[in-house]
Amino acid sequence: MRIKYKMLLTIILLLIVGVVIIGFDYKTELKEKEELVSKVSVIDGLSINYVNGEEITTSKKSDEIYFSLTNLSDTEKRYNVYLLDIQKDGDNITYYLSQSNTLGSNDYHEFTGKDERLITEQVINSNENNSYKINIYNPEEKNLKFRIYVEPIK
Repeated sequence: MRIKYKMLLTIILLLIVGVVIIGFDYKTELKEKEELVSKVSVIDGLSINYVNGEEITTSKKSDEIYFSLTNLSDTEKRYNVYLLDIQKDGDNITYYLSQSNTLGSNDYHEFTGKDERLITEQVINSNENNSYKINIYNPEEKNLKFRIYVEPIK
């Protein structure tokens, strides 16, 4: 009887440990999904996919922010892209913009703390997609926050 009792306690203990491990893994997976903040907006025939979200907060040494625009209309469109509401805790936080279809320069620009126009009067043809990446270099790992804003030009 004593052997059966010990075996039963061992099985119950193993089940409890297994449930705790599975619960912890599930909680970690949910947290990772919450961090995915992709947002899609449609404005004046332009579909804007903010892959990392429209509002960006980072303190990583280097980070990559992605967004793309798709022209859903039958006509050519133009747009501007801005970085707005820039808040930074340190200096020497820089970025450069690259576009997936073109060879961009790796000229870094410093975040000034003021609103900045990132793209000026870009043309996008009907049913075309333009994808962008903002590479951020933050050597001191200071807090940086900004919002990406796309303005269709009529």
